[in-house]
Amino acid sequence: MALRHILVHVDDSDLCASRLELAIWLAKKFQALLTGFFAENDPRVMTVALLDVERDLAPRVARAEASFRALVQTAGVRADWVAAMTVSDVALFREAVFATQACDLAILGQHDPSRFDIRVPAELAEQVVLHSGRPVLIVPRSGRFSTIGRRVMIAWNSGREAARALNDAIPLLQAAEHVMLVAINVEQRGKALQGELFSHVMRHLAAHGVRVEIDRMIVEDIGAMDMLLGRLTDEAIDLLVMGAHGHYGFPYMHRGGSTRHILRQMTVPVMMSH
Repeated sequence: MALRHILVHVDDSDLCASRLELAIWLAKKFQALLTGFFAENDPRVMTVALLDVERDLAPRVARAEASFRALVQTAGVRADWVAAMTVSDVALFREAVFATQACDLAILGQHDPSRFDIRVPAELAEQVVLHSGRPVLIVPRSGRFSTIGRRVMIAWNSGREAARALNDAIPLLQAAEHVMLVAINVEQRGKALQGELFSHVMRHLAAHGVRVEIDRMIVEDIGAMDMLLGRLTDEAIDLLVMGAHGHYGFPYMHRGGSTRHILRQMTVPVMMSH
């Protein structure tokens, strides 16, 4: 398994620089092609009829591409560039999903709710994770993350999404110094299966050269994500790996809610798969 093609979302915001720094580091680490994907809307437009895409967005695209190409050339990274000049959030979601479907890993930024001039929809990362079928690395809006993957935590609930995320993360896990799998409320699924369940996971990771430490966390659903976020600090984790859930309606609403909670409160980069 290898990451040969990485896509990074590029926009005209200040937060993009940190995202690009991490994307370039990953591309160099895995000798991957790095595609810069520009996607923005204009928040001043009240109706799509008022937006002249070429007039309003093309200059921003040109500035972003010039900056991107200068950075990758300096770093010696193979690169490509695509741009989606859209006229609505729905169109931007669609273009972002299409672009992400054709890469090994997509890198997006966390939404910044304090900015009123934001040109990227708040739900972009969530929509891409849930609909692209590819792993997505979300970079927090606060802090600098020039490297990741030295100490990794896997959030595990024995579900399909968690299994997908674990397997998608193997290229990063193989280079980690420490990998911890935190089983959340797994005991409630049957004590007789615990040993067998964890042995399967450990055997699979060992086949890829990954040694994992197993820990358990029993908590009410409403507080599980906050406890998980607290563990990240306690264990000096620099990458969280977890499955992402959509909104299925009652009584499963907490599943999608936990994904959104992490996306809002994350303090380290999070790799999600659905």
